[in-house]
Amino acid sequence: PQEFRKVMSLKWSFPAEAEYVCLAPGSVWATKKWGDEHYQQLAEKLVSRGKYVVLLGSGGERVLGEIVKNQSPKVFN
Repeated sequence: PQEFRKVMSLKWSFPAEAEYVCLAPGSVWATKKWGDEHYQQLAEKLVSRGKYVVLLGSGGERVLGEIVKNQSPKVFN
């Protein structure tokens, strides 16, 4: 975990000691998708509680990550 925090703080501009949550909003199965707006609302709620949010996914899910990100400086795609 400590090494992962160090790598994350180098890749994106947030403090290494910051609390963050990773979300993976994509899926190849439509039945496993929760919905973009739900992930966006969850990300906003987490940010309002002082967390940083890191969105995980494949290169093909980058557009979905940008939708969820919604211009928040504490959400990283």
